[in-house]
Amino acid sequence: MVSMIDRQTMGLREGRYLITLSVLVSVFISYFVAAFFSRYLSRPLSKISKNISKLANGDYSGIEVKKPYSQIGILESSLDYLSGELREAEKEREELHIDQLPGTLLEAVEELEKDTFIQKVLGDHIAGKYIDAKRKEWHEYRSQVSEWEIQEYLYKY
Repeated sequence: MVSMIDRQTMGLREGRYLITLSVLVSVFISYFVAAFFSRYLSRPLSKISKNISKLANGDYSGIEVKKPYSQIGILESSLDYLSGELREAEKEREELHIDQLPGTLLEAVEELEKDTFIQKVLGDHIAGKYIDAKRKEWHEYRSQVSEWEIQEYLYKY
């Protein structure tokens, strides 16, 4: 009778061991499968992120599109098109000898005041009224408090 109980106990121990081993192996395999898929999925997104950074830094060289009909490929194609358009705009600016576009409405109005060609085309009266209206618009814009300013400064101080 004792030997039968010992066999059952050993069987239970072996069963627990096998269950524990199979759970550990399953977890181990799951980890590696998840790591593989996360790298497989994140690599194209990382590449797109690098290409966007290149565009933001003024590097408008083309973007290699490997799979043009996949979702990532469509996004890469769009970025490649954007980089081409930015290259063309850069060439046009260089041909027109434009160093930098105005950064604000006020800077644009100041450049408009200096441009004698536009003054002649519009006429002194229209150009003057337009410039006055844009200066007024700039001052109204500058007197507004944005939601960002409220969040940034009101709650800090």
